[in-house]
Amino acid sequence: MTEATREGARVDVDGRWAVLIEEQGGSGEGRDWRLTEVRDVGHDRDGAVRLAETLAREYAPKHPWSPRSRAVYRAGEGVWLVVVEGATRNFHFRVTVAEHVATIG
Repeated sequence: MTEATREGARVDVDGRWAVLIEEQGGSGEGRDWRLTEVRDVGHDRDGAVRLAETLAREYAPKHPWSPRSRAVYRAGEGVWLVVVEGATRNFHFRVTVAEHVATIG
């Protein structure tokens, strides 16, 4: 881990890779996006990409309760958008490969 200091604040820059999962939360008009999971993968970006692709296909989101099918889209380098068809509504979640570049404070 590399540590730098900028204007008195500690900034850790470690180049570690993570897989982030964001899901729709709430209900009705109150739906919003929430970061529901962060999986640290270490310094292996290729491993993070493999994990993210696996999670896009296999992750069990909170909604819908009784999924019928899922459509997996690769939306860009290291980003998947997954639409899960439920009994009455569709929900979606996003899986993203991200590099940790700083912790401030």
